[in-house]
Parts: sequence; C-alpha cells; structure tokens
Amino acid sequence: MAAGDVVVKRRPGPFARRCHVAVFDRIEVDVIEVRFEIAFVADRVFPKAALPNATATFPRAGIGARGITVEPSPGQRLHLFNCHLAPYPYGPYAVKNGQSQAAVVELENETRLPALRLLLKAMQPYLDGPDPCFLTGDFNAPSHLDYTDLPWPTSVACVNAGLKDSYRELHAGNRQFPPAFAYQEPGITWTPKTAVEPEGVFDRIDFVYFSDDDGVAPVQSTELDGRNSVNPWPSDHRAVITTFALTPPEHGRLRARSVRAPAAPVR
Repeated sequence: MAAGDVVVKRRPGPFARRCHVAVFDRIEVDVIEVRFEIAFVADRVFPKAALPNATATFPRAGIGARGITVEPSPGQRLHLFNCHLAPYPYGPYAVKNGQSQAAVVELENETRLPALRLLLKAMQPYLDGPDPCFLTGDFNAPSHLDYTDLPWPTSVACVNAGLKDSYRELHAGNRQFPPAFAYQEPGITWTPKTAVEPEGVFDRIDFVYFSDDDGVAPVQSTELDGRNSVNPWPSDHRAVITTFALTPPEHGRLRARSVRAPAAPVR
C-alpha cells in the first residue's frame, strides 16, 4: 500500500488543522473522497450510484466521531473510525501544575473518556470480527506508553479494546516522561508551533490505532511538519502517517463475505 492511500483529516481544505493517516485511500472526516467502494457510512448504507465522483458527506455520530467501511477489493473490508476528544481542561497542564496522578486520571475520566467509551462500544462489533479496524484522531491526551507512571485513561481504553498504537509499535525505543518533552522530540504532535503553546507543554496526542491479529501490520510511521513536508506547515498539530501491510483475506472467507451484512450503528 502506497503512502497517501487513506488520509483522515479533522478539517477539510488547505488549512486543515489536524491530519491522521491510515494508509489505504483518501478520506476526509467531513468529506470522503475514496477510489474504493464505500460499503457503509456510520449506520447508513450508501449505494455506489449515490456517491457522485466517489465523494460522500455524512452526519456526525454525536460524539465527535465518525466511521466508514471501505472495500479495497471484492470481499475485503476495512473499518475506519475517527474521533476528536474534548480539548479542555487539558490533562498535561494538570501534570505540569503538580496535580496528583489520581487527580489527572479523574480529570481524563470525566472529560475525554466518556465519549471515547461510546465510540469503542460502537466499534466493538467490528473489532470482534475478522476485518482490520482503524481508529485515528486528536485525542487531546497523551499515551500511557509515553509515560513511565501515568496510566492515561484514553490510551489504556484503546489498548484494552484490542487496538495497538501504530507509531509506538515502530518506535518502542522513544524515551518516556519524565522529564518533560521538547517540541521537536520524535513523535511529538502537539505542537510544532511554540507560539500557540503558552505553557510550554508538548506531547504526542494524535494517534493511528489498528486492530491486532486482523492481517494488518504497520511497516512505517512518522510525524509530519514543515521539516519534512509542506513549509510553512499550516497546522498547530503535526500530522501522523502510518503505512500498513495488509494480508488479503482467505479465499473461503472472501466468498462468504460476498453478501454484505448491515453495519452496526455508530451512535
């Protein structure tokens, strides 16, 4: 799969603020542009004829998240979901200000975890199935994998749901907090623009998760900004791009999947 096959952007257009990439085909969160057949969008079925120029728009799922199913080849399905969790109050500021681990975890449990739990619940039928699933987004919270002793609830919830952090899988040697991260350290997505971060707090808060044991494996993952992409960089977040190797489904399973089942609702 070539880089850029699937692009998930928080905001479409030339000034998109956030970009998270799972490589299969171009998908924008508010506008989908794909060359593959779109099988399902959220809990609605869109016949191919209803998608002029292979472009579709679809309503919010009510929790700052959306999902689609695409078919890169007959019988082979990929389920892609995107989220944007609440930005404030911001957990890393609480860490900087000396709040206890229990207080930070409680803050995350109250502000970001409820919406993510709803999304993971909606994803569960797909995660329980044989097809690869992807969850990308601006989580507005770091990962417990980047900290020595802080179980950030959002990343813990994703791992417990059966998802893996594609960037961290390929960069397991990156250092952990403490000490505080600098804005140009490997993997940091918030932010490449120090002027928009008054507290001087920098973290990896944008992720490309994938389902484990579903015939998909990350082979390359990196962050993008003005150093290795468009300069000047138009976003206050760095982009994350992950390239995956995808194993074709078994022939027998492909035949069995030729009749589509309705998508589970995303509510």
